[in-house]
Amino acid sequence: MDFITIEHANKTFGGVRALRDVSFSVKKGEIHGLVGENGSGKSTLIKILAGSLAADSGKITIDGKEVKAYGPLSGIQQGISVIYQDLSLFPNLSVLENICLCNQIKQKTGTFSVKQYTPQVKKLLCDLDADIELSEMVEELPIARQQLVAIARALNNKPKLLIFDEPTTALTREEINNLFRIINRLRKTGISIIFISHKLDEVLE
Repeated sequence: MDFITIEHANKTFGGVRALRDVSFSVKKGEIHGLVGENGSGKSTLIKILAGSLAADSGKITIDGKEVKAYGPLSGIQQGISVIYQDLSLFPNLSVLENICLCNQIKQKTGTFSVKQYTPQVKKLLCDLDADIELSEMVEELPIARQQLVAIARALNNKPKLLIFDEPTTALTREEINNLFRIINRLRKTGISIIFISHKLDEVLE
């Protein structure tokens, strides 16, 4: 069964057409490669899927139900999380704070409870085989470990679809192998994956 389907999506910025009549679907538990050169509209498409950008026209269906306009938080609530190429982490916050930021926004509380969030975050990092101290500042971590923090943050939102935007750009071959192991493990749990790249060998792998 398809988790998400987009039909006949169009998007224009000024006089530049970023998307023209784009349709595709992603099944539950499927890894779907999205391939294209820079400027081909990949980022525009995933922003529409994630709710951070609205298409000019087209139809989006999630879990069999057509979804009208929705924002980024609604996208997360629908089960869609994006791990952007720049990771979009807060460098001056700790690992724990970065992973639980969405929890804090949802609860609308003025205080952050380390005790409350520590057990669930430790489990998330353990499941990713990530030996990272929760109190470490994200800016002090190498890029591969920052990526693990971004993945843990996405998993903390209990996603049904994870979108990886050019995730291997700054990684070594060993780090890429570890990322691929994680992606395959997530697929086996039923999470759908969109893997965005312009490196065909990685997409085929």
